[in-house]
Amino acid sequence: MEVTGRKDDIMTMDKILCQPCKGDDDVVLAEGYCENCNEYFCNSCLKVHRKMTVTKNHVIKSKDDMPIVHVKADPCIQPCSKHKSEIIKYYCFQHDSVGCGDCMINDHKTCKLDLVADVSDNYADSEEFNETRTKVEDLGNKITLIKNEIQEKIKNVSDMKIKMIKEIKSYRNELNDYLDQVEATLLKEVDELNEKDVTMQTDRLHKCKALESEIHQMQQTFISQDGKVNQLFVTVKHALKHLVELNASLQQVSQEEMVDSYVFVPSKKVQDIKVSRIPLGVIHVHQEKRVVDATQTILDMKAEFVREVNIPAKDESGCLITGMAMSSSSEILLIDNMKESLTIFDIQNDRIVSKHALPSEPWDVTMIDTHTCAVTLPGAAKIIFIDTKEGLNDNKLSVKEWCRGIDYHAEKIAVSYTSHPASIEILNMNGEILNLTTFPTDDSYFPNYLTFSHDGENIYTSDYMHGSLHKCSVRSPLCKRICENLKGPRGLVITKDESFLICCQADSDQLSIIDLETQQMLPLSVTHLRSPMSILLCEKSRKMFISDETEGCSNIRLFDWKWK
Repeated sequence: MEVTGRKDDIMTMDKILCQPCKGDDDVVLAEGYCENCNEYFCNSCLKVHRKMTVTKNHVIKSKDDMPIVHVKADPCIQPCSKHKSEIIKYYCFQHDSVGCGDCMINDHKTCKLDLVADVSDNYADSEEFNETRTKVEDLGNKITLIKNEIQEKIKNVSDMKIKMIKEIKSYRNELNDYLDQVEATLLKEVDELNEKDVTMQTDRLHKCKALESEIHQMQQTFISQDGKVNQLFVTVKHALKHLVELNASLQQVSQEEMVDSYVFVPSKKVQDIKVSRIPLGVIHVHQEKRVVDATQTILDMKAEFVREVNIPAKDESGCLITGMAMSSSSEILLIDNMKESLTIFDIQNDRIVSKHALPSEPWDVTMIDTHTCAVTLPGAAKIIFIDTKEGLNDNKLSVKEWCRGIDYHAEKIAVSYTSHPASIEILNMNGEILNLTTFPTDDSYFPNYLTFSHDGENIYTSDYMHGSLHKCSVRSPLCKRICENLKGPRGLVITKDESFLICCQADSDQLSIIDLETQQMLPLSVTHLRSPMSILLCEKSRKMFISDETEGCSNIRLFDWKWK
């Protein structure tokens, strides 16, 4: 029998030392051993151990009978927050609380107590730990969501400042020298408004980063305590209470004051400005009346049909749009499988910006950076790269045949293959395989589209053959089916709140929403759809584009997202 990791500390020249005394830097020979606590005690410590209510019935071995080598154990080393010199060893089931011996004597005299070591066996596999870890991850995702929204607010404030300055200066140039005096007043007002908003949002951002840091530290603690179930048990108990505080802090941050928008309104009495000395203009501040709760999700929104966007010219034959990507706020990329081309389309002015011929039939597209996209060519077994300004370049990757879905995240490319056996590869930018997930060979799978999770740790793919959604890790070959009974799933997108929108080819006038947390599938009514193929969602502008195949020709349907 062994005492884990304590041999060098408690054994000196073949003599076993008292562990509690050794912890206080006192060298005292052990005279007995507690089988329940897996610890050696001197006579003084044994007397105390036998008198304490929580340990008086423990099995004590005498000096002659006690083990003389390591006792296999997983000792808890977490210091008590109230009694700094004591170690947390006990658990009160009645109050769901852990503490040291002093805590139990003071606060749990009448309670039934257990040793942490007695109740924490296999705790790393317990439902409570897994649920707690999920709660930590969910809170981290909410913090990231709110942090991103705050950063977007700060950007909008800066954009408003630039816009206001431009308008003010343009108007000022039409006036005489007198405008030099009043211009300074208006610019100062803009700066003050901007400073107020930036300061407010920066404060919120700092709060978010502080919460994010605590969540990261909590996650790192879980990792560092892998295999140390006693320590993990105590840590989770503390974490559960702390999560309540963090959730409350996050809710407070999410409900704090929003950014006001303001516009420059030119004065109607410009001609009289010298005489009247009136201001050059005023800044109208429009307060944001709607405060969106951070807990609101895509389930709280609805899609309204706006119009149909016909891509082909009138004198052209049909097209088959199998992939789409957003290249800018006003332009989208369209993959035409039938015409073997990539079209850059201006969605604001309904016009084709440019069209690029491809060497063979393409399937899907993803943006790599601002001007570069990657396209899969299933039959040619290649991934090609296209500059949206200059066209096809020489850079290409040779891959397996029937490469289909493609997505990019942080210098990694995810590709799905529908050749047997179906698979998903994670590649670096040189085409080297970083991870391979292969579907079972005893059945046919068709992972035609995929997407990265927001953190880049997982891949989600739609399986057309089995009507299901699968989750694959980017670091292991594991693949898990998380949803089924979909009717011919095709294109899919992941939203900020980690929900999925999936096009199902056999579902007309309907999309499927998958809530990852509950793995529940919900229908979303969408009009004017017959056989949807691919989907593109821009949450910032709340626009959704769906390619819909009708009689061998694809049309793009545009929808607006609105709160219910």
